Amino acid sequence: MKRLSFFLVLFFFFFSCSRDTQNSLMVIDTQQTLPAKHNLSAVFQYTVALGLQSSDDFSINEVRHVVKTPGHIYLAGSNKVLQYDSKGRILRQIGSIGEDSGQYKKLITMTADPGDKHVVLLTSNRLMLYNTDGLLLKSLPLPGRVLPEYAGYPDGQLWIYYKWMGLPGSEGSFYDVGKYYRYDDQLNVTDSSLSATNTNNWQLFSSGHLSTNISVTDSGVFSYTPALVPETVLRDTLYEIKGSAKVPALRLDFSKILKVNDNVEIKQNVESRQDFFEAMSRVRNITLSNIYRTNRYVFAEYAHVDKVYLFCYDLVNGKAYHMAEGFSDDLFGTNKTVQLLPLDLRKGEFCFVTGGNLTGRNFDWMSTTGDMTMFLLKTK
Repeated sequence: MKRLSFFLVLFFFFFSCSRDTQNSLMVIDTQQTLPAKHNLSAVFQYTVALGLQSSDDFSINEVRHVVKTPGHIYLAGSNKVLQYDSKGRILRQIGSIGEDSGQYKKLITMTADPGDKHVVLLTSNRLMLYNTDGLLLKSLPLPGRVLPEYAGYPDGQLWIYYKWMGLPGSEGSFYDVGKYYRYDDQLNVTDSSLSATNTNNWQLFSSGHLSTNISVTDSGVFSYTPALVPETVLRDTLYEIKGSAKVPALRLDFSKILKVNDNVEIKQNVESRQDFFEAMSRVRNITLSNIYRTNRYVFAEYAHVDKVYLFCYDLVNGKAYHMAEGFSDDLFGTNKTVQLLPLDLRKGEFCFVTGGNLTGRNFDWMSTTGDMTMFLLKTK
């Protein structure tokens, strides 16, 4: 039980994928091109570089999430949310870590409504609603054994994704339940129909924290949620949400990179923790952390043999861009390899942040103290 709850991102023996004719499933070969250097200008166009003011009272050393509304910009790490105005001037910190009333244990993610009225923090133990002046309006405790993973306003309404992991099943088996909830602007649940159960077995391994994303495009709403459907292989598929149904839309084929030659078997009755890790170490695996799309491009973030990769596929001309770490910046003159954070997938808007005290891999390894810069760009 503890073993399963500790792990979260799926590792597995992968079997070759083929086209699903019934659902007209599009299959994209991720290995049609080997990882190589690709410049931002191949996919993106320059928009603007926006300076973010520094302050001795408000600083951040990592940025995991960026949210941009008409009037504000929010940067969030694992323990802090900073709010700026639209010009990049620092305003305040939203919420804080602690044990006191109105505080939280760990920040999972955050979001803000496009109408610039509310800020939502999804933490390890609470769902918290603030106004844009930083005043806490409502705080709801999360139910036991739940793993919060996603919060966003993909279609103007608040969506939250929770997962219950390692629930005991029959004959010593375990299962997971993943579920979307929709909320109104007072954190009242308005819908919770999108749910599914996934059965664990010893061909599934997990590590770290899954990234969940909803992509809203002109053609529909798409979801990458690893426990949204009851399958026991890598969650390699982006699903289109149609009402309460989840329809497979496109699948990423990793079969070439994951071809196994030594035919390792993972037995279901692995006796000890040591046997478990020894078996896991013999599996050739990847960690697929996210799949999302714009109107034109599909993006996938994954790790393989301790390296991080970004895969980008052009749905118009079928061209693939495959990179270690991310795109090389040739638009803003930073001369760095950057990993992008999506802002508005329907509009194809992305960003990356450098400077200040940032130390995270997604940003600037050799950053210095002082102001930060957020570089905004858009897909072609």
